[in-house]
Amino acid sequence: RGIDFDTLVCPKAPPKQTALGTHAPLTAESASAHRMAPPLSSVGSCEVRKGMLVLRHACLHNSTFYLRTGADAERLVVRSPRWGPWGALGRAEPPVHLQTYGEAVPYGPPEGRVWLRGAWLFAQPRLAFSPKNVYHGLDEIEQLDDKARRADYRLRAFAAVVTLNRRGPLLNGTLLGAVIALAGDATVAYHLPPEPMPVPLCFRTAVLELDQNETRAAAACAAAVSAPGAEPLPRAPPGTRDSFVDVASGAYARLQMQGAPPRSSRGFASARVLIIHRLNQRRLVNLPFLAYELLRAGAHVTIAAFECLELTVQIALVSRASTLIGAHGAALALGRFLPDDGSILELRSTPCTEDDLSWMGFRSRFAVLGAPAVATMTDLPCPLWRAKTGMPVVVDISAVVVALRALDRLACRHAQCGHGSPNCAAVHGGAVDGTREGELRPGVPLDSVRAEQYSNTVQRWNAVAANRTVAGVPREARPSALVPARAAEEGAAGSWRQPWRTWDACRRATVGAELLTHAL
Repeated sequence: RGIDFDTLVCPKAPPKQTALGTHAPLTAESASAHRMAPPLSSVGSCEVRKGMLVLRHACLHNSTFYLRTGADAERLVVRSPRWGPWGALGRAEPPVHLQTYGEAVPYGPPEGRVWLRGAWLFAQPRLAFSPKNVYHGLDEIEQLDDKARRADYRLRAFAAVVTLNRRGPLLNGTLLGAVIALAGDATVAYHLPPEPMPVPLCFRTAVLELDQNETRAAAACAAAVSAPGAEPLPRAPPGTRDSFVDVASGAYARLQMQGAPPRSSRGFASARVLIIHRLNQRRLVNLPFLAYELLRAGAHVTIAAFECLELTVQIALVSRASTLIGAHGAALALGRFLPDDGSILELRSTPCTEDDLSWMGFRSRFAVLGAPAVATMTDLPCPLWRAKTGMPVVVDISAVVVALRALDRLACRHAQCGHGSPNCAAVHGGAVDGTREGELRPGVPLDSVRAEQYSNTVQRWNAVAANRTVAGVPREARPSALVPARAAEEGAAGSWRQPWRTWDACRRATVGAELLTHAL
């Protein structure tokens, strides 16, 4: 509301994201809402499930989980958490230990134990990038969801998430914190306290990811399960365990929406297309014409400026679309909330569709569509298109319509699609918009001076990567090494011809249409 195709700023400040109440140190006072009476038996049990340690009746005191079993055993280091942008060289936190014990006092935790109900997940987000970015925030949620699945839990089943960092709160006011709140319906997340814990905190169930001594921990758990009085370890209830469905359900609840997020688009009357309208960079130049053609194709079209909407509204909009369209960017990561058979069309500002450079394929029905070659004036070879990511996007409307009809299972209900696969060459005038294979744009071949400039850039980046390797920086922390592997077979020494894949998405859509003929 209050936004048109020429709007550059939100008419009013967007509402604050639904975030965690706080990211607090884990203490008896901060977790008082979860307190429970001590169990009749404090005998514990544990199990290793796909690299996850599930503990029953374990007590945490100063980075050590104490588990009462039938016999004393040595203390094991089971987790050495790190976080930050440098992977293995990131910020190291004190290691987490597992100590099983019998009746011997020196091996057990101190007195004054405080018992907490529910299941607690102890995990350290990687935080390799900003937790305020929607793409990286949802990526972290996917990692937490994977940990819950490996432990045979669902993320929503945990009473709270405890990060293993001690250096203050990391999630306050972040999108990652907001999504954790929606996934688990919690208002507080915790981190390990920086000061020594005055009293042990004991958990009905605690789940921790292992990164060392997994075999020895499994052996200790085998002895613990056989201890007299040990309770069986719980497992998740049957039903869906997709945390993104839980997040969408949490968004529906916050917005007081009726029903549940649809898992399939079959219930929609027609194709429901949601277009992400960026107000600043990467604006869709011909957006009104795109919307008009999609309406003519029989689709229901919604255009939304996500930077003006709260996160819960963004999630709700995506969950009720069958196709998400937008320029390359973090907002396309919200495609995780589409129905399972939804589709994503990623638009690029250049005529390049380098599929191996895209991480937006969150649904199997996915296509990358470059701008028409005649509408671009870039002098960069395709692999360097990222230098121009802030450019406005001229949408190849005919390619979008073709891809929509091939990938969206509802798009042909109100159009004369027939059952044949779309003809990409016919759609684009029979000559792929006048661009021949191997050309940067009509009449400008890639085996020109720009190829030599690109080759020099490749050598410079590879030299930087090699220097960082010597310095011990891991591979994931180095710039991507672009190696002209096709130079020997496609060009002479000193030049390199890299054929465009401008219409690869359309060709893949054609193949997809052939495979989906019966489904449609």
